[in-house]
Amino acid sequence: MLINYLKSAIRNFLRYKVFATINVVSLTIGIIGCLAIGLFVRDELQYDRHIEGGENIYRIYEERISDAARTYNVSAPPAYATFLKQQYPEIEATARILMTDDKFLIESGDKMNYEPKGWFVEASLLDIFPLEFVHGNPATSLRAPKTMIISQEMAERYFGNEDPVGKILKLDKSDIEINGVFKSLPGHFHLDFNYLVSLATAELPEDRMQSWGWHQFFTYVKLKPGTDVNLLQEKFQEHIKKEILPNEPQRGLSWLPYFQALKNIHLQSAEFTYDNAVKGNETYVKALTIITLFVLVIACFNFINLATARSFKRAREIGIRKVVGAYKKQLVTQFIGESVI
Repeated sequence: MLINYLKSAIRNFLRYKVFATINVVSLTIGIIGCLAIGLFVRDELQYDRHIEGGENIYRIYEERISDAARTYNVSAPPAYATFLKQQYPEIEATARILMTDDKFLIESGDKMNYEPKGWFVEASLLDIFPLEFVHGNPATSLRAPKTMIISQEMAERYFGNEDPVGKILKLDKSDIEINGVFKSLPGHFHLDFNYLVSLATAELPEDRMQSWGWHQFFTYVKLKPGTDVNLLQEKFQEHIKKEILPNEPQRGLSWLPYFQALKNIHLQSAEFTYDNAVKGNETYVKALTIITLFVLVIACFNFINLATARSFKRAREIGIRKVVGAYKKQLVTQFIGESVI
């Protein structure tokens, strides 16, 4: 009988150990998984939050409707920025980036490379998105034709530790003067570039820059504080409907502009075409958040199971502590503290 009792005790002990081990492992995996996914989700939500005045910065995108489909396009006509700045006092600043290939042949002496992530931009882009400069003056660095600014890393590749301001780089065989060097771009910024060239360098014809039908620019606007962006968007759309679309060759295509908040650019641009932003995906972030909560609930159930199983073993401890004078409040505080930890 003693042998049977010992066998039964060993089986119960092993069964408890296996049960406890499974719960501990699943609880640990659940918490680690929640932390990992939570960190990723938090990282995705940080984009463009650091930019001063970012709550008033918007990017213009277009909803394009054709006989075949409805699409969303980030490229816009150059006339948008001009008209908005001239006609609406709510606009504090506008900036345009020319949509081109972002890789150009860069030459300096015997050094020659195809450098990616370079754009032709208006100088006002630095008013909307200020950069920290190592050399040069941000206020004047992109005002003149045939000028550019480069990243600190790019400056080191071509000029070592020298100050490159005033020096010449050849960009696709054209001489461009370096007017500034900026530090590495801040993390969680939806734009990613190594160098910027003044828009005047592109020498675009004046009639092109007044066009409403040449969709070739990424356009940003900064509104004055307190502006109702929905009202401004509605007024601008009405102008497009009444004054622009009737005078443009239709070809079965119409479009309307929308103002996209800076904080939404990274996560809410997955379906946009002709986009230069660093993209995330809001759907994935929401799905991962739901999965995280689900895993956390499962981990909580495992913890409850584990705590319930251990409670039988701690009943004796509770009894002894009460005998020696422990109060109910003390016991509750102890167990809640252990659970939280």
